[in-house]
Amino acid sequence: MGVGIHKKFNGYVVVSIAHGSNDVSNAVGPFTAIAHIHATGQIPRGGAAPVWVLMCGGVGIVAGLGTYGHKVMATIGEKIAKLTFTRGFAAQIGTALTVLCATQLGLSVSTTHCLIGAITGVALVEGSGGINRETIRKIIMSWIITLPASAILAIACYTPVSIMFGDDSSFGNMNNGGEVVGGLKGNMSSVLTRDW
Repeated sequence: MGVGIHKKFNGYVVVSIAHGSNDVSNAVGPFTAIAHIHATGQIPRGGAAPVWVLMCGGVGIVAGLGTYGHKVMATIGEKIAKLTFTRGFAAQIGTALTVLCATQLGLSVSTTHCLIGAITGVALVEGSGGINRETIRKIIMSWIITLPASAILAIACYTPVSIMFGDDSSFGNMNNGGEVVGGLKGNMSSVLTRDW
């Protein structure tokens, strides 16, 4: 029994490392760029995130897990398919390998999406009857709704700010040195997609 717990714990550790290496960076990367532009007025050319930014990312993950994470964990762990120790371990290792490979390739992926796919894949080995199709349908619908909902919320947040403080459409008018012309104005899409 001790060996089983040890293996299960190792699976959790591997997934946690994968989760930290990818999902935290999805938020910390843009936050680092914004902090750098605010401090220097220049587009960052790469480098490590400051420790305080990493700590903010860690605190954000913990806050998310503590407030709403239990519902996500319950859905993934109990409502998609029946998980045994072996299935859970295989899903965790499959998720961790997928996320770590994506991280090495510089791809931004969701650990949660990978884990849902891994659990579904493990359950499919014994046939499609073991999968809760209603839960999968709700998850897929939430993935589809997320993109337009995020766009609408961003518009709702940006519109009053641009009205109150003026439109910063000149953001992105940069010289060759990467310095943002006109103070701290610059195009965030160029910050996030620029080769660092």
